Amino acid sequence: MGHLEKLKPNLLLDIHLHGHVETLYTDIRHKAIIQYTLPFISVDLNTMATAFKTSVSMLEKELAALITENKIQVLFKTLKLPILIFLYILCVASNPEIFAGPDRLPQQDSLRKAC
Repeated sequence: MGHLEKLKPNLLLDIHLHGHVETLYTDIRHKAIIQYTLPFISVDLNTMATAFKTSVSMLEKELAALITENKIQVLFKTLKLPILIFLYILCVASNPEIFAGPDRLPQQDSLRKAC
């Protein structure tokens, strides 16, 4: 990703690519994150954040977006509680009708189906 960042100023000068550079960079970054997670059952967010030169909180947001778009498959039983709560909040925001109430977490299967 660092080498790609060095190319960015030149790509922004290209009259044909100028309007597409940010989208291309985002797509390439997402593809790299997906490829990074494929061989693992679980990942260390600190190590992954270091590899992608970002903070853990920003990486969590990117991962949550990729998970909700079904680009990364997640087994919720491997997630630590803070990430599960974070994903629960995302699911409540997008699918409030599947939850019985604010005091009850849904079963993991229903949470996976909702996202």
